[in-house]
Amino acid sequence: MTWSWHPMLWSWYVIGELVTAVLGIIGNLLVIVVIFCRRSKSRSTDILVGHLACADLLTSLFLVPYPDINTIPYTWFGAIFCKVIKGNYLMWTSVTASIYMLSAVSIDRYFAVVYPLHFKRFISRRLVIAVVAMIWIGASVLMIPILLINNADVIPGKCIFHLPFPKLQVGFGLFTFIIRLAIPTIIMLFTQVTIARVLRREASRFKLQKTAQSLPSSFHDVARARVLELLLLVVVVYIVCWAPDQLAFLSFNLGLVPDSLRQSSPSHPNRSRLLQLLR
Repeated sequence: MTWSWHPMLWSWYVIGELVTAVLGIIGNLLVIVVIFCRRSKSRSTDILVGHLACADLLTSLFLVPYPDINTIPYTWFGAIFCKVIKGNYLMWTSVTASIYMLSAVSIDRYFAVVYPLHFKRFISRRLVIAVVAMIWIGASVLMIPILLINNADVIPGKCIFHLPFPKLQVGFGLFTFIIRLAIPTIIMLFTQVTIARVLRREASRFKLQKTAQSLPSSFHDVARARVLELLLLVVVVYIVCWAPDQLAFLSFNLGLVPDSLRQSSPSHPNRSRLLQLLR
């Protein structure tokens, strides 16, 4: 058995995937360059945003479409290819790291706004770097199940996704749903709602002082309003863009989607790469 590949079919879906990947690569590279050139790059937020851009850059690189594999030799390299590349272990590791970097940014801003004195005293560059390292290591560990369930079948020479018991598939679906959507959403909702309440309370206090002193509204009032809108936008965009994908994945693993639909042939080889973990 030797390596062989399906021909690359440039459908509109693949072209859209390529355009998305290229835009993600360019955009995140620009963010990394800006963060690197900033004089205040030692700030906790800059460090977290920089690593968030790195995680998104890796995700964009792994989204670049490539010809789908037809046959694969049953060797150690073939097994590694199935587990790491075909099983999308690296991509999902970077996605998970990106999610928790975004959550860390929310927590960072939460402490900066709600506990400003403690934030300046305890939040150091060393602590933030340690948190970033823990996120990368944690994301790698959390995605280990992908390495365990993707294997190279010796006879047909294919990479297969296999769970021996239906309960394991249900557990895997719940596990990924919790770590990729539920926990980050709870973290961001709690921190952003608390930040919004604190800013609104401070804005009301300043407004009362200005009314008592007959002072006109300042640009700080407008800035606070824009911050509240931005916080709400971040949470809404995250939930709207990420929840449908994770709910679909959970539905597949819970068996809510008919098996005939899950195992139906994709319209082109590259789509099978996106459905690899849904089988």
